[in-house]
Amino acid sequence: MEGFLLGDKDHEVFFEVQEEVLKTLEEKFYPSFLVCELYQKMQAAMEETSSSEKADAGNFLLESVII
Repeated sequence: MEGFLLGDKDHEVFFEVQEEVLKTLEEKFYPSFLVCELYQKMQAAMEETSSSEKADAGNFLLESVII
């Protein structure tokens, strides 16, 4: 990584380190995040937003047909 930052090595080093960080996050932290209260609240909020956007789109289409 130091070689990449100094310009001595190409960008492949960065991608290798990035892959290792992602692997660590997925293995150590993601499973517990999926069962935490914060994640459940975020999922519920996204579903609610998605439902209201679909309803808004349906109302727009209905109004367009009537006009």
